[in-house]
Amino acid sequence: AGEGEAGVELWGVRRGGRGGEGSGVGGQTGVGRGEGEGEGYKEFYMRLPEFFKSLAGFFPFPYQQRWADQLLQGKSVILRVPTGAGKTWAMVAPFLYSMATGRRLADRLLYALPRRSLASSLFATTQQQMRGVLERVVTTGKDRDYTSAATFCSLQIGGQKDDPFFESDLVLTTSDQLLSSYILLPVSLPNRLGNMNAGSLPGSLVVFDEIHLLDPSVALGTA
Repeated sequence: AGEGEAGVELWGVRRGGRGGEGSGVGGQTGVGRGEGEGEGYKEFYMRLPEFFKSLAGFFPFPYQQRWADQLLQGKSVILRVPTGAGKTWAMVAPFLYSMATGRRLADRLLYALPRRSLASSLFATTQQQMRGVLERVVTTGKDRDYTSAATFCSLQIGGQKDDPFFESDLVLTTSDQLLSSYILLPVSLPNRLGNMNAGSLPGSLVVFDEIHLLDPSVALGTA
């Protein structure tokens, strides 16, 4: 392992495959790397480190580059790294880069954490860094203008319901908000709107972070 690589474990799996424990990402779509697209993909991929640095403040570690390559190929990925190793930017940067370059990796990024405090903290850091790189960032997704060229980054938790229908490009939320939407019982919406959020899941890049904090016998009981 190179610098920043100690304790890193990464599995890339096709949808329907299995991996080990850790943060899980489900990618629904991929950036083209098929026949006739090799050179375009190479040029696209080679510019990612510069964008990553402008967003995160440092060039990606080798594991972050491998992670991005897996996502850009449309694979689902499981990642386990030590605290502070940069897994958040490893997930967010490739998605924002794909948006900025017009080769969108997915319709949106749904980033779920087990606690409101974690989601709030990550939202504050992420949207601040995005403002330093992207031309315009809007921090609420509710009733968004889909004709706007802005990048939408929102927080959807029990105490701050800025995006009840998961409309933003990047949504920071909690695991219960996301899982309850999957089973058509979203905790932040009335029953008559219970089927709305499930429509945002197909085509999305879905991230479950800090999953080691979830007790399978309690927190994952709904799933």
